Amino acid sequence: MSHISTYKQVIQNITSFLDVCESKGYSVRRGTQTIRQFGSNEVNCVGSFLPDGWRYRIAITDQGELKYDHFGSSRNTMESLGLTIQEYNEVELNKAIPYDEIQNHYIETLNNGDRRVVLEY
Repeated sequence: MSHISTYKQVIQNITSFLDVCESKGYSVRRGTQTIRQFGSNEVNCVGSFLPDGWRYRIAITDQGELKYDHFGSSRNTMESLGLTIQEYNEVELNKAIPYDEIQNHYIETLNNGDRRVVLEY
């Protein structure tokens, strides 16, 4: 049996996040909707997207949570979701700190596998 999971990061700017998804070529739906995931699982959301290799759309709730059902999706699709969120974080960070003020930046991989963007300005 499959179930709906929640990604641990909350999306603060849903419009910006969906813009990143569109730039990656994902199918994006904006606005209030109910999407169906595996079986009879339904999620009410304010936007959704379908990354490459995923069987079911990923929902974005009005609280900015990502709700998804990974059942039946291709391999390495969780990694692609993580990279999409990382791109969104970089876009939002560039809005907060002007890019021309950043002297150096790099991505650090932590022991638990998480990635952290480090900016020196």
